[in-house]
Amino acid sequence: MKQILVINSFGDQRFLPFLEKVFFTVGVGTVWEDYENIGKKTSLADFQKKVESSDALFLVLSLGAQASVRDEDLSFLNSSYASGKDIYVFEHCEDLKRISIRVPRVNHYFALYITNAWTDEVVKAAETFEGSKPLPAPYPDAPLKLLSDAAVWTSFEQGSGMALFDFSTSRPIGKKTACPHCAAVYNLHLPADMKIVRCPVCGQFGEMKVEDKVGAQPAA
Repeated sequence: MKQILVINSFGDQRFLPFLEKVFFTVGVGTVWEDYENIGKKTSLADFQKKVESSDALFLVLSLGAQASVRDEDLSFLNSSYASGKDIYVFEHCEDLKRISIRVPRVNHYFALYITNAWTDEVVKAAETFEGSKPLPAPYPDAPLKLLSDAAVWTSFEQGSGMALFDFSTSRPIGKKTACPHCAAVYNLHLPADMKIVRCPVCGQFGEMKVEDKVGAQPAA
């Protein structure tokens, strides 16, 4: 049976019941770890064994993780024992400006809400590790464009960094994108109505390009 290692912060448990619900229906094994325990309650050698025995890593970036995780703490993702592992990163949409953690490499990035629709979206992603499940069709490309700091802050509360938007009822979509700042390429899962994205690799923001409709005629 395939195995997924889930790394969360015990200082922010919002995602715990959400992911437990996902794995209740998915036929893969799971191993759970807290960022705060790595190198402490869980020795680095034991943590390495967990990574080596897993087929994918689910990294939850939350306010708890922001308080305890440094960028260098995730450098193990570039190590030989993590080579070939699929990396899935999860952030709550309301926290995008409040989290600055940078992940060295990412295969799938989820900017999501904790709703039933997003449970179904994550289940679909996790099911790809079930041997009997067919691989999903490739995601369509979603080009991003550079976004100035001033433009970014129009979407977030200046004092707290809380998002001023709420796309919790927008359906989840999957697209393939490349960051206009660092050129990192990954599959992006976000609400269909959301156009602003934080790159999990470099931490910079980009905006979804809106393609012109071919053949559109100007208004009379």
